[in-house]
Formats: sequence, structure tokens, C-alpha cells
Amino acid sequence: MSCQDVANKVGITKMHYWYIENNKRTLKIDLALKIAIALEENPKELFFNN
Repeated sequence: MSCQDVANKVGITKMHYWYIENNKRTLKIDLALKIAIALEENPKELFFNN
């Protein structure tokens, strides 16, 4: 799935998603959950895996 696909699914721009992926923006919990759902991933494993 491309960055554009994920951005479209969660209702943000591709640039906003890029900023999140590259730690340029703070990720809020509601958006984190939307991204995890879009990627069909467990939020805990997706965002908190060391």
C-alpha cells in the first residue's frame, strides 16, 4: 500500500502522512488508530515495537 493510499484511507494528505512517517509531526492517538486500521496492523505492534 502506498503512502497516498494510506493517507486517503485516513483522511489526510500524502505530505501529512510523510511527515508522520519521518517523525516531523506528532502523531495523535486517533490518527494512529486510523493508520493501524488502514494498514490492518495491531496499533501496539505498529507504533510501540522496539
